[in-house]
Amino acid sequence: MRGVIQLVDIRHKPSEDDVLMKEWLTHFNIPILVVATKADKISRGARQKYITVIRKTLDLQAGEMPLYFSAQTGEGVPEVLEAIEELV
Repeated sequence: MRGVIQLVDIRHKPSEDDVLMKEWLTHFNIPILVVATKADKISRGARQKYITVIRKTLDLQAGEMPLYFSAQTGEGVPEVLEAIEELV
């Protein structure tokens, strides 16, 4: 396994299950790409506030910045594809 894409809803604090999954993957040294979905539901100006909650809740380090993604608008698709290419 090259890595795991962990999807979290940008509008909500990551759940206890999200935290457990991140800890489990980290324990086994499996690379994680956190993708905050439904980015179109949050204004661009407010996104950083929500990303900060995700980073703190999942205890992400400086190099583990979640990516924004919206299936509705396609925002973030190039960045997610690029990150996937780096994993494989």
